[in-house]
Amino acid sequence: MPAWLIVVIIVVVVLLIVFAVVLPKLRRRTTERNRMQAREHLVESRHHAAHAEAERAAAEEHAAAARRERAEADQRVAEAERHARERMSESDRLREQARQHEERAGKLDPRLREGER
Repeated sequence: MPAWLIVVIIVVVVLLIVFAVVLPKLRRRTTERNRMQAREHLVESRHHAAHAEAERAAAEEHAAAARRERAEADQRVAEAERHARERMSESDRLREQARQHEERAGKLDPRLREGER
């Protein structure tokens, strides 16, 4: 067998041994790097999920406050409208009383009624 062939075979065998030893280490490093990145992504994901949940809770509280304020405003409007209707009714009642008194006064003394006009 020629010497160069033996050298080539030895080099190939040495390279195979080196690959057999180094390749698993490279795979472990790659796997460990991937695990670390996965953990970082998981931590980041949990952080974002917690922040999103807090934002949602704040938004729901804000919406509830807005609904409560709207309901209170609606209640104040309804109360003001009811009060205005009562005052209008009272005004109508007083106007009717005034008309009745004027009518009675006219019946009792027609000249008094004509003199005021």
